[in-house]
Amino acid sequence: METAPLADDRLIISGPEARRKLGDIGWTKFCELMKTGELERVNIGRRSFVTVASLHAYVARNTERKSG
Repeated sequence: METAPLADDRLIISGPEARRKLGDIGWTKFCELMKTGELERVNIGRRSFVTVASLHAYVARNTERKSG
């Protein structure tokens, strides 16, 4: 009997999925983030992916924190 995974534990995701996770940002901005190293790319064969860790790190770096 096969069971579905309880959580999405992938380490890398496709570019279009990464863009959606970042609020459906445009392709140009996404390419800029890749080029500047804000997001980490992993190539497997002809395909390119983005590390989920770099998405989390990017959001954390760009989150405005209020000080009390």
